[in-house]
Amino acid sequence: MGEKERRDFGRVPVPFAIRYRIYGELGESWHDLTTSNISAGGMRFRADDLIAIGTPLEIQIGLPGSPAPLVV
Repeated sequence: MGEKERRDFGRVPVPFAIRYRIYGELGESWHDLTTSNISAGGMRFRADDLIAIGTPLEIQIGLPGSPAPLVV
């Protein structure tokens, strides 16, 4: 038997183009990548560099049909 799902929200395996940087960094510190999955409670992506747990991030999510990215 499989393990019971413990997430509050189901994950959708749809790739979204995102950019992220450590919150408060200035200049060209953006990293471009694509999400693995996304939900109302979070998203999964694989960064090239390690990001410590609890590090605040600024994330821009490109949404289909939207003229500007969603910034979180």
